[in-house]
Amino acid sequence: MTEKLNKDSRVSGLLVQLPLPDHIDERTVCNAIAPEKDVDGFHIMNIGRLCLDQPSIIPATAAAVWEIIKRTGIQTLGKNVVTDGEHERPGGDATVTITHRYTPKEQLKIHTQLADIVIVAAGIPKLITADMVKEGAAVIDVGINHIHDPLTGKTKLVGDVDFEVDYTEQPKLLKLMQTCLEEHHSYCINGLCAFHSELRKPICKCRKLKSPYKVCVGETAL
Repeated sequence: MTEKLNKDSRVSGLLVQLPLPDHIDERTVCNAIAPEKDVDGFHIMNIGRLCLDQPSIIPATAAAVWEIIKRTGIQTLGKNVVTDGEHERPGGDATVTITHRYTPKEQLKIHTQLADIVIVAAGIPKLITADMVKEGAAVIDVGINHIHDPLTGKTKLVGDVDFEVDYTEQPKLLKLMQTCLEEHHSYCINGLCAFHSELRKPICKCRKLKSPYKVCVGETAL
């Protein structure tokens, strides 16, 4: 099927929904996609170009994080950046430290407390807590985790940062995605419902919740 779509001139891009079943080799499938149609940027050729800062298709998550940093005016020149899980595109003239989901918590805390920007995508709920973030740091949560909500009995979507605690130091927190509380099964980005994104204003109940973060571009909430 991959080979067929590669040759189909009507198809401009291919995206493989990961993870794949255990009996299918992920790397083999990603490398089978024509590099010029590799929407995710996971082909070995595109990954190589990315690492060398050459023109390439950039993985959507990394591109989204970089767009958030630019739009919100977060300064990266000479700053310390800690990323967890997802690799960032080289650039920003920052000192980048890459940690791992298996980095011991105390070691991870040492790195994050030094960071001016923390980007987390480890897939571990509440991995980053208030005591791990210094005052004035920017935290971008890209984690996606489905957990059981004991209050509602339903499954809800949460990130890797514990946003429910009281952040006394008020760091700048950018929550990339959360489950929308409306009944249309969408999600929100800092209270702006993606389902109603064309309205360009926050309309969801999520916006009414007490939150330690509020980030806007002009008058539009991210």
